[in-house]
Amino acid sequence: MGSPDPNAGESHAKLLYYGPAGSGKTANVKFIERKLKREHRGTLEKQTVEGDDSGSYEILPVRLGEVRGFKTSIQVYTVPGADRFDDARRKRLDGADGVAFVPDCRTEQPQATVSSFQ
Repeated sequence: MGSPDPNAGESHAKLLYYGPAGSGKTANVKFIERKLKREHRGTLEKQTVEGDDSGSYEILPVRLGEVRGFKTSIQVYTVPGADRFDDARRKRLDGADGVAFVPDCRTEQPQATVSSFQ
């Protein structure tokens, strides 16, 4: 996904925000959405996990325009953090070009961060 296609003049990437439940993955992506110029951002979409409507993740399409001669775009994803969504997280990791790990910095949650990182 992230390799430039010289024949098409395009480069696409998938960036995944990963971490335990409540760590701030969605807050990070919403901050990025607010800071991007309107012409560079698509609509932040909330999707439910297949088979479990209680879990969700977000997708933010980012269009950076031409970078070094390539039309460049990034799909920014979050993952559901709860342990029961392990399969959904693995599915989102497929094809990822980069991962931004968001730890839970609350002192009462150190094990959740360690487990998520592993």
